[in-house]
Amino acid sequence: MAASWSKIGVLVALVGALAPVTVAAQDQQFQIGSSVISEMKYKPGFTRFDYVNPDAPKGGDLRLSSSGTFDTFNPLLAKGQTAVGLSLVYDTLLKPADDELLVSYGLLAEGLSIHPTSRARPFAFARKRNGLMASRSRPKTSFSASTRPRS
Repeated sequence: MAASWSKIGVLVALVGALAPVTVAAQDQQFQIGSSVISEMKYKPGFTRFDYVNPDAPKGGDLRLSSSGTFDTFNPLLAKGQTAVGLSLVYDTLLKPADDELLVSYGLLAEGLSIHPTSRARPFAFARKRNGLMASRSRPKTSFSASTRPRS
């Protein structure tokens, strides 16, 4: 069940990123996240969530157990059973906050713009970890490459 929810999350994020943008650039007002029912707790420029321990030990091994088996390492396939914990390997455009209800903040995307008269949700790519920049075309390229039929 967890694997199917991660597939849905990845697909929803990619569809939102790839939706046609009809909003003029000057009308876009980017925000750091998206909230469905309340104000966002964290303000622009926050470096970590309050529940994250910055002094936590780094490194080590992670062992996950599960019943059953898997037949793919590709989390974007509609069929098959993905390996447990595979979603831990990939970053997503948005990261849900664990201390807020229905609130997500930019992870790969620095922010997003939601225009009141458009269903498009353009994402702003302006930063990335480890000195690597994420480009606007990267999610589309990754999605196309991973879902292309192999010959």
